[in-house]
Amino acid sequence: LAEDQNYRAIFDKQLAFAPAIKGDAKREEAFKTALQSVKDAEMASEKANVMMMNGDFFGAWETIEMASVNLPDDKKLNRLRADLSGRSAEFVASINKARDAEARNESGYSLTWFVNAQKQYPASQIANQGVERLSKKLLEGKM
Repeated sequence: LAEDQNYRAIFDKQLAFAPAIKGDAKREEAFKTALQSVKDAEMASEKANVMMMNGDFFGAWETIEMASVNLPDDKKLNRLRADLSGRSAEFVASINKARDAEARNESGYSLTWFVNAQKQYPASQIANQGVERLSKKLLEGKM
């Protein structure tokens, strides 16, 4: 399970695995990594649920999106992200267009979409970091 990075399964069966790996430093480290990754995902999920109850769907999607970076194959996070993507479609589209343009080295176009996302959701960490990163790049002339 550790090799497959199936951390959710390790988390679910942690009581069975803990005694079996005691004394094996490599497995203990993998076990701790798995548990911490799922714990972080669960915290993000809870935070997103609170944000959804408060009507902040853009913030909830962004919370899950950032948590998914560390646990990309987690079914629970992916299901929640898919649900929130529909409720935050315009914001998600702006972020995705900005990221796609940045990957193609289209800094101006990317910056425009990050600013658009920033206007839709001013508290967005993804949009704010994108604007900051691209503005710095453009001002330094590293286009």
